[in-house]
Amino acid sequence: MGALHRKVLATLTTTVLLTAVFTALTYAAIYVGGDTRGENIPLRCLKAVSIHALAVAAYCCLFGLMSLITKWAVTAGILYTLIFEWVIGNLPFSIRLVTVIYYARLIAYRTMDFVMTPPQGTQDLADEAWQLDIKTDPKLLAHPQLSTCLIVLLVGSMVCTMLAAFLCSQREFHVKTPEKS
Repeated sequence: MGALHRKVLATLTTTVLLTAVFTALTYAAIYVGGDTRGENIPLRCLKAVSIHALAVAAYCCLFGLMSLITKWAVTAGILYTLIFEWVIGNLPFSIRLVTVIYYARLIAYRTMDFVMTPPQGTQDLADEAWQLDIKTDPKLLAHPQLSTCLIVLLVGSMVCTMLAAFLCSQREFHVKTPEKS
């Protein structure tokens, strides 16, 4: 196994593990001691951990590739996050198909329940926050299906990783070693 493979594996393992721990801690902080009314909170938490882990892995692969393309990787990552993931990802147009968050949200919406029943009536929290337009398209037929979302994120991650591996194989990286005394 090459050095790049080990680094990618270490990055993905660490970020996915941290994501799982902090998502589980968040669920514990929200639901421990609360009235869950028969909801299956451990299953919901497991789904959230899985979706977060998939999105974090996709981001790691994408940002890893970005770091090999530009000298200003942090700036490029911040700009990508602000422009694509925050602005474009929240627009109700098809351009959001180029964002990781769009697919993660669709996976979450298709696998988890976001309907709340406050005293004033039923409310779909994800529909309003994510601009999915459930009222005119209740089955989300205008959006990619669950399997398509999974394929896009997994294949996109693999493509970014393979491009990064190719770029690494074509470049010479200089590492300064400590001088002998």
